Amino acid sequence: MIRLPEWIWGGDLVGLLESASLQHRKRPVGTEGVQHSVTTNERYHGYFTPGFVSQFRVLGVAADDEVERLLRADRSSSNIVTSDVLDAQRIEEAMFDEQEYSGGRYGITRRMALIQLRTGGAVRDQLLETVRGARQALVDVQLTNTEESAFPDAEVYAVVRSAALAMRYKMPSIHLRLEHDPGLFQRGPQALAPEQGSDGRYVAVFGSSQGLVDGVYIFECYLSPLWGSLAPFVWAFPAHRGEITLIYSFGRALAGVDGLPAEPLQAINFRGASQTVDTPDVSPAATQAAITWWTQKLDNILSVVSDPALHTDKDGNYLPSKHLNSMLSMEQLFRRVAAVQRGHKDKDARRLAFFSVLDTLQRLTGRDITMLSRRSYANKVLTQLETAIPDHAQQILLPACYRAIRALDELQKGFFLTRQTGMQTIKYVSDKGQERELTLTEATAQYVKLLRNATHGFGDITERNRSEVLLAHHDGVIPDDLAFLAWLYLLDLLNNTDRLQFSLWAGGAR
Repeated sequence: MIRLPEWIWGGDLVGLLESASLQHRKRPVGTEGVQHSVTTNERYHGYFTPGFVSQFRVLGVAADDEVERLLRADRSSSNIVTSDVLDAQRIEEAMFDEQEYSGGRYGITRRMALIQLRTGGAVRDQLLETVRGARQALVDVQLTNTEESAFPDAEVYAVVRSAALAMRYKMPSIHLRLEHDPGLFQRGPQALAPEQGSDGRYVAVFGSSQGLVDGVYIFECYLSPLWGSLAPFVWAFPAHRGEITLIYSFGRALAGVDGLPAEPLQAINFRGASQTVDTPDVSPAATQAAITWWTQKLDNILSVVSDPALHTDKDGNYLPSKHLNSMLSMEQLFRRVAAVQRGHKDKDARRLAFFSVLDTLQRLTGRDITMLSRRSYANKVLTQLETAIPDHAQQILLPACYRAIRALDELQKGFFLTRQTGMQTIKYVSDKGQERELTLTEATAQYVKLLRNATHGFGDITERNRSEVLLAHHDGVIPDDLAFLAWLYLLDLLNNTDRLQFSLWAGGAR
């Protein structure tokens, strides 16, 4: 049950709710406003797919491309490619020498950046020509000392985010402003001060936490983990155009890092990854399979997290703060997973992002860090994903999951003292004087929890003796790929939206 004033959305309450893809039943409550019993369109009509996120292939090696569909989609796009997002001067300079752009002098990284700039900055009438030229620029890249194309299977896909999703994501901020500003609720816009943002800063009327939940607009937040799924390799890169994201795929895995610094800041000594990773095998068919699976699951999970009916008290009254918390947690989860994937050259930053993911997952799912760090539970999740994800898509989505499982095994081998003494368990006396015994599997899970708690400083005051014995028994070598448990559990969350739906509802109905 939500409550809104009559004046909002130009007096068109029905239009506001419909723009957010919500069904409603009006219930007048005197002069204080109107209550609406709401449900989502997808729940009301029983849609199998909510339709918030869709994808299609624009250009590729097959004959079933949908080039014209890109223009139809771009017509309705908000097309956020203004000076707020892209520097026009940089675009002009990047396009200055067409020969250098298409001829390959800049190297693959510069070529990717130029494709992003050109695609994002292209006017609509030139979009198809720009996309065709960009794909051809990838195909034209040649293997060293040969005339063979490095990316003959390069393709272009489009992911489209609906306007209804962005509007639904705005609902908590609208309600929070009205809840905390009774004058605005009662009198409408005339209750606002005549001058906002006198310091030159733009102030949105319904701007509650807008800077923390803005990933839904350009959508990079929810797609970035997909690009980084094979880290430290890449298989695709994006170019954003507001509601539309163009995906340029290589048709193969490409090394995503260089052994040498690419810019001066990287010359500062960071602790980077110390283990090598084999190049994953990626077939051309894997690209579309992975994008299709990801967008379908993303469509479902964003429908769940944006559903106001799941964020109520026990009487069914809408709680915008609970709703906002769910949205903030979900966006934080996706951003932190992407940070893990980008952290190949900074293992300290990667580890912090990993622990943040575990904390966020505990908030969203109720599964604590110890459970998420157990080898048996991680392997169970991986087995479920192997069943749920199509074979071709697994080539892109699952390699990092296998590495994460192996990292748990390597972490367990770090308990050197048990190996040297021939013990199979770790024994200690608890802080309450009771004798305790940990299997190596459980000790590994507790060790991950200890490391997470140590982000606030070492010296656990709740389980001091257990912490001391774990630090004494383990050699402290943390496998690089342990952090990719974050990716494993993000896939699990995407694959189990029904479980998330219950968790969000139970968290609000109190």
